Amino acid sequence: KSRTMPAALLLLLASAPSQPHAAKLAAPATASPAWWSRLLRRQQPPPPPPPPNWDGGRLLGLLQGALLVVQSALLCRMCVMVRSIDRKALLAAAAGSTDSRPEAKPPSRLSLPAQIEAGEPLAALLLDHAAPLAALREAYEAAGGEPDAYLDPFLLRFLSGARGDAARACEWVRGAVRWREESGASSLRRGLLRGGKVLDETEVLKLLTLCPMLLSHRTGGKGGPLTLIHVGGFDASRWYATQSAAQFEAAGLMLLEAALANCDRASVEAGRLVRREILLDYDGLALSHVAPRVLLRQRPLLTLPDRWYPELVGRVACVNAPSLFAAVYRVVHPWLSDELRARIEVHAPATSAAAVEAFAPRASRPAVYGGSCERLPDDVAEHTGIARLEPSERAALTPGSKLAGYCSAALS
Repeated sequence: KSRTMPAALLLLLASAPSQPHAAKLAAPATASPAWWSRLLRRQQPPPPPPPPNWDGGRLLGLLQGALLVVQSALLCRMCVMVRSIDRKALLAAAAGSTDSRPEAKPPSRLSLPAQIEAGEPLAALLLDHAAPLAALREAYEAAGGEPDAYLDPFLLRFLSGARGDAARACEWVRGAVRWREESGASSLRRGLLRGGKVLDETEVLKLLTLCPMLLSHRTGGKGGPLTLIHVGGFDASRWYATQSAAQFEAAGLMLLEAALANCDRASVEAGRLVRREILLDYDGLALSHVAPRVLLRQRPLLTLPDRWYPELVGRVACVNAPSLFAAVYRVVHPWLSDELRARIEVHAPATSAAAVEAFAPRASRPAVYGGSCERLPDDVAEHTGIARLEPSERAALTPGSKLAGYCSAALS
């Protein structure tokens, strides 16, 4: 039986080279199907070579890395979702609660200064800011500070003054410890906490005979120790002549330390951070009070609260302020921080009576300021040390002002 060669195969053989071994490719007269199969396999082109730079292991590593990145992103997303779960709602659901209404979200957390301004409990403040306060305590002790029973409110003032910035507050506290040791403020605090009185400093007693001032006269409207000063009755010329700058700074340092110790002690007793409240009466303000030499001598004391006594002053009310007061404030204004300036309120004579009434309760105000105190209360005299003074010494206090005789009247 004759077999016919496919046309394609004939063309392939016709184009084959005429080498000697080409004869081997010639088809025998009676070629079998197996022979044709072998011939076709020989003529198939070889498989294409792999693409250049082919590295299967490297590609696999890249794929594994991409997979790990995707898994990490999914895991982070799950952590965020878990933290945002309302645990109270889950517990209620687990207990079989049928109330499906979502619980109201708590208000956003206030900053530490705002918490203090809102009067939040001291225990809550110490708990909310436990970690930075622990760092402050460590910095305080490492710098050589001596802990006492009222260290928590003391450190909390620095943390609030630093707007909650623990690193800044720690650096501030280290500097404060050094300054307090060099200036003697630490020694004054130790004495005051052991029962010392503000009038133990003789320069304070001298200052009270020149400037009508009532120290820790009970409390202001927000519960802080009340200081009342009749600036218009201040004998500035006599003060400048009889009390040197160094003596005035010694008196001022004791006044600040006594105020701080009183506020820290009151904070622990009241269960909230207590700050000082100051009422300044400018009735009778004269040019002698705004003389440059007088203001410049007062400047170091006026700048100390911002530097080393943060959150000591809670608010200041300037009442009976005449037009001359603007000249005083223009000079003093740059010496104070923005935070302290924001706590100062100024009232003209027409609105001062109402301002005084709102600033402190009647039981904390002398009668001349619309209060119920006809004379210096015994508790104030004992607390400040005035009770220890001789009658003549008490009679010399707050002379030539609205408060003349107010302290000596306690003797009767």
